[in-house]
Amino acid sequence: MSQNLTPITNSAGVAGLTPQLNTTIDNQRRIKIFSPQYKEAKGLFVQPTQWNPVGRPIYGRLPAASEQYQLNFFEDGGRGYVFIPRGGDLFGPGSMYVGQSENLEVLLIENGAVVWEEGTTPVYKTFLDFREVGVADGRYLICYQLIYDDEPQPFPFQVEDYCLAGLDFSVIDSASASFQRSEDQVDPWPFPGINMFAPAEQRLEWKNYIDLVNRSPGAQAGVKPGFPDYEQPLLSNIAWESPLPWKLDTIKVRTTLAANVPQCSLYVASEDPDNEWELVQQNPALLDNEGYYWEFQTDLIPQFKWKLDWGVATKVNASKLTVSGQLYIASKPSIPVPRAQLAIYPTNVIPKDESLCRLAIISVDNFKIAKRPNGELFKDDIREIINRDYEPIANWLTQFWDSQLITLWTEFKAFAPGFMAPPTLLKQSYAFLEKYGITVNDAPPPYPPSPPSPTDINLVGATVTLVPPLSLTTSLTSASVGFTTAISVN
Repeated sequence: MSQNLTPITNSAGVAGLTPQLNTTIDNQRRIKIFSPQYKEAKGLFVQPTQWNPVGRPIYGRLPAASEQYQLNFFEDGGRGYVFIPRGGDLFGPGSMYVGQSENLEVLLIENGAVVWEEGTTPVYKTFLDFREVGVADGRYLICYQLIYDDEPQPFPFQVEDYCLAGLDFSVIDSASASFQRSEDQVDPWPFPGINMFAPAEQRLEWKNYIDLVNRSPGAQAGVKPGFPDYEQPLLSNIAWESPLPWKLDTIKVRTTLAANVPQCSLYVASEDPDNEWELVQQNPALLDNEGYYWEFQTDLIPQFKWKLDWGVATKVNASKLTVSGQLYIASKPSIPVPRAQLAIYPTNVIPKDESLCRLAIISVDNFKIAKRPNGELFKDDIREIINRDYEPIANWLTQFWDSQLITLWTEFKAFAPGFMAPPTLLKQSYAFLEKYGITVNDAPPPYPPSPPSPTDINLVGATVTLVPPLSLTTSLTSASVGFTTAISVN
C-alpha cells in the first residue's frame, strides 16, 4: 500500500495543490493601512521617470518588447475581457463566441480565457439549452460572472495501491442497514462498512455476520449472547459514494476467509432510473502469500458511486481496500482566486456591482432565438476583445531595482550642472574628503609666507690674483684673494 498522491494537471493546466496565483498591488479588496508618513519614509509613492511619467520604470520596461507585466489593469476595472492572441480566430475555438444550434434552441459558447483585474480565468465550451434551463420569453444578456473567493476546489491526483481512509466519502453496508432498527440505535453493528477502508495497520474488517458464541450465558457473566443463524444479515454488500468524481481503474480488497470464499461483483451507479446499479465485473477470489483477495481492473470514466456484492446468505468479511487510478481531492487555496461562472440575466436586471464578461444579447421566443423582421437572428455579439494578457507583478519583486534606477537617473539628469560646472565641479569629492575629517570650504587657499627683506645693504668686492698667470701649459701653484667692504658713514 502506498499513500503517495502524485499531482497531475487538470483541464485548466493547474496541477495538484498549487493553483495559479495572481498578485497585484492595486487590489481593491486589500485594506490600506499605511500612513502618508510611512509611505514617504519608505519611498512607496510613485515617482515619475523618463520611461513612465505616472509609474515606476521597471513596470513599463519588463519585458521591453511587449510590456506584458503591468502595475495597473490596462483597461477599465470591474469587467472581464475576452482574450484572443493576435492572429487568433475571432469566431472559432478559443474565441468565446456565442453560436447556436440548427433548431435555435441551444446556445453553443466556445471555450477561451477571460481576463479580469484579479487574473486570467479559462472557460470551457458550453451548451445552454433554453428548454432545460427554463428560459422564459424576453431579452437576455449572456455573460460570464467573476467569482473571487477561496472556496475549496477539486484537483486531480494519480494514486497507486492507495488507501481511501481520510477522504470525503460515505459508506453504506448491508449488515449495518439490516441491524439498524431505529435512528437512535444504542448498539450499532460492531463491524461497520467503514472498517473495510481502514489502513492495514489498524487491523479492522467489515463483516456481515457475528460468530455464534455465548448463546446462553448466565446473568452474572456480564456478556451478551451471540447471534443465531436466523438473526444473521442475509445480504452481503457494501457501497460507497464520493461527492467528487473518482476514476478507479483498479480495486483490490482482501479477506481473512480461508475456505468457501465466494465470488464478488463490482457495480457502479447507473443512469437508468429503473435500475440503480450497473454490473461491471464478477470475479472469483484470488490467492497469494497473504491470503485471498478480490481484484477488479476497469477503464471506466470517472464515477461517483460503487458497490461490491457477494450475494445472498453468504458470510463475508473484507478489509484493506486499496485503489489505483485518479482521485479528485478538494483543496482550499491560500488566497482568493478568480473563477468564471456562466450567467444569463434579463437586460433590465443586470447587476451593477458584479464583474461581468459580456458575450452577447439575445431575445428568446418560445425557447428559441427570436428573429428580426428581416429574418436575421436577434443576437448581438458584444464581446470586448483584447490581444494581450494582464499579468500583474508583485511590488516586492521590483522595488529594489526601481529605487536603484530612479537614483541613477536622478544623478544622470543632474550630471552636467552638478559635476561639470566650475562652482560644483569638485563638490562630490569635497563631500568624500569631509567624510574622513578633512575640512573643505569655499574660501581661497592661504599663500605661503614671503621670506624676510634685508634692512641694510652691504656691498662686497673681491680681487683674485693668479701666480703665475694661468695658461694652457702651466699649472696653478698659488693664489691670493683680497676683500674690500664699502662702509657707509652717516
